[in-house]
Amino acid sequence: MKHYLIWIVLFSLLQAYTSPVAAQDSIPQRHYTRTGAWTTPVKRNTTINGIALSFMTIPWMKADTLEVNGLNLEIGPLAAFGAVYNVIGLVSSPFVRKNGATSRYGEMLGNFSVYPDADSGEVCLVRGLSLSAGGALACTRGISINGLTSMNSSVHGLEITGLVSIHYEFQGIMIAGLHNKSTYGRGLQVGLINACKAGKVVQIGLINKIGRRILPFVNCSFRKTSLPTGKEISSQISL
Repeated sequence: MKHYLIWIVLFSLLQAYTSPVAAQDSIPQRHYTRTGAWTTPVKRNTTINGIALSFMTIPWMKADTLEVNGLNLEIGPLAAFGAVYNVIGLVSSPFVRKNGATSRYGEMLGNFSVYPDADSGEVCLVRGLSLSAGGALACTRGISINGLTSMNSSVHGLEITGLVSIHYEFQGIMIAGLHNKSTYGRGLQVGLINACKAGKVVQIGLINKIGRRILPFVNCSFRKTSLPTGKEISSQISL
């Protein structure tokens, strides 16, 4: 009987301790709207209407989403490191078999035959003008100008990037100093090396790849194709 009472007390204390936590987890997270100027990253779900002064334009800690409507000014150091990673993958492409067995760089996203998938997500979105010194991780709707790289799920509008732009989907114009890549595209890619898995695309550059077709200087495809789904595209696709 004594042991039974002890278990009842312990169970009651445990229930009292965990119930508030469980109740808190079940409450939907509040969304905050900031007007004027605000800084990022943010630790709460936030919409900024105005100017975002960004170290990195991302949500963090307990935040799931971030939206910027207006002007985004970003340092973007994490994307700058991503540029180096992707350039290594691109340079190693000619020395890697399709299965990537000859090099640990064979499945890098910078590899000429490896494409991103739809699971990249759109947890962060900038509508308007985005200026990033290192590079952008947020999806954009409008104009995006990036110092080194742009790595996000989707871009709609005009994007100009110093080195590498890699997206699951783009609509509009992609201009990069070295490499443009998109799993699906509708528009124009201009760069030294361009790659797109499917879509209605015109490419201008030294090396241009659409699907399996590789051409110098100019390549284009006007085949009507729908946006691939996550089921049709794995996280890394080698052609």
